[in-house]
Amino acid sequence: MTTAQAPQTAESYNVHAEEDTFAPTPNWILRRKELSMGAKAAYGRLCQYGGTHGAIWPKMATLAAELGVSESQARRYIQELESFNLIHVHRRGLTLSNTYTLLPHVWQKQEGAQEHEAPETPAAPDLPHVPAPDLSHMQGQLIKKKIEKKTTNTAQAAAKPVVVVSLPDPDEMRKATRALRSDIKATKGIRRTIRQGITEHGLEHILRAIEYTNQNSTRNYQAYLNLAVNVWDIEACQPREKKPAPEPPAPPTAEEIAEMEAKAKADELKRASEKRNRDIFRQLPDEDKAHVIEFFLTSLNNFSRRRLKERPLADIEASNDFGSWLSRISLIERRQ
Repeated sequence: MTTAQAPQTAESYNVHAEEDTFAPTPNWILRRKELSMGAKAAYGRLCQYGGTHGAIWPKMATLAAELGVSESQARRYIQELESFNLIHVHRRGLTLSNTYTLLPHVWQKQEGAQEHEAPETPAAPDLPHVPAPDLSHMQGQLIKKKIEKKTTNTAQAAAKPVVVVSLPDPDEMRKATRALRSDIKATKGIRRTIRQGITEHGLEHILRAIEYTNQNSTRNYQAYLNLAVNVWDIEACQPREKKPAPEPPAPPTAEEIAEMEAKAKADELKRASEKRNRDIFRQLPDEDKAHVIEFFLTSLNNFSRRRLKERPLADIEASNDFGSWLSRISLIERRQ
């Protein structure tokens, strides 16, 4: 049977066994709210480096490793201490480490004065005793005002006229809804307009308004119907004039017919010439094809020539420029 191990207490380890275990950060530095915790730790580490001789020259990499931060962060801590005139930094060069000097500060004197002389708390002045005002009479007034306000609101509500809304006959609603245009859906807003119109003007008026709206409305049917029911005098309104149908084109004249026939014949001759020359070109040997292509490229402008010259022979043969050129020449005459 194993015995339980005794818990380790604070007396089993002496934290003061080694002299260089702690970085001696002064209390007047730790109590300052202006400094960050990293700057306070850097100040304590510089105090440990200085010791009794006061010479402090650690490298920035060493200081950063001791603080457990990066070099840029340790450099910001040093700049923070230097901005508060707590240390003086002497930069010796690029390859040498800086030297640091701890400076006396006014914070240290303020801390010492506060420790030695505790401020006396001034006694509170004797104020005259003022009795609390008697507000018992105001409670009755507040209750009385609430009762008067409630009675007034009830009387005003009773004095208002009661409005009785009469709903139209369901058959009239169905008849008016069926009169809508076939492409219009009876939405809630349209049904509300129809219901209001039947109640105030009657079924015949709403049917005339729907018929007028069906003939003249193009976009917002509900707004147009609302105006026709409540605003416009439909009897005096004239229906919208419909655009006349476009007139049929006039038949072509004899000259136009002759011109179209001549153009169609010319197009047919071009297509036949292109087909004939293309068949002849395909039967030529490669050397003659190269001569024909070279002659074709000389007939083009500089831009088209540079564009087609870099392409292979098959692409040039299939291009529209080459087909148009074949329709204007005769390879049989070139070969003769």
